[in-house]
Amino acid sequence: MLEREEYIGNTVNCQRYRPSFKNKKAKLNPPEKWLRFENTHEPIVGLETWDIVQKVRQGKRRPNKMGEMDILSGLVYCKDCGTRHYFCRCGSWNEEQYNYTCGTYHANNDECTPHTIKVKALHEIVLAEIRRVSAEAKERREFFLQRAMDKHSSQLKKNLSAKSRELEKAENTLSI
Repeated sequence: MLEREEYIGNTVNCQRYRPSFKNKKAKLNPPEKWLRFENTHEPIVGLETWDIVQKVRQGKRRPNKMGEMDILSGLVYCKDCGTRHYFCRCGSWNEEQYNYTCGTYHANNDECTPHTIKVKALHEIVLAEIRRVSAEAKERREFFLQRAMDKHSSQLKKNLSAKSRELEKAENTLSI
């Protein structure tokens, strides 16, 4: 329900297709092949609310069936298809066997290959990268601080331009 564009007044066609008239099983079309027709009917949900929900859903993290959630849940993505990897215990209580599995492969074996990575190995990689970056920051402190300040100022400029566009839009709405 939270992903359906029909609630904001759009009509979306061609989401599924059948490869053959003999095969009754429908396959999903990629979103770029969908036909979208905007404002075809009265929206049930406002566009602002819809945008907020989509931003929240992009960063969602939820525990597995056992109620566990790894620190990297929701942050690991497949190299080939770009979908999120899921935390898997693989029916074992041994933490050395826990891994992340490609979400597309998990849902449909035909779409992607079984990309997995052990949780322990991933934690070691992330820890090594954190140590490398922190050591570089200690060695080249001035460069690191300047880079952080530049990034922060560019983010502030983006926020300012977005707020000014929002203000112009509101002023135009009021003047009409």
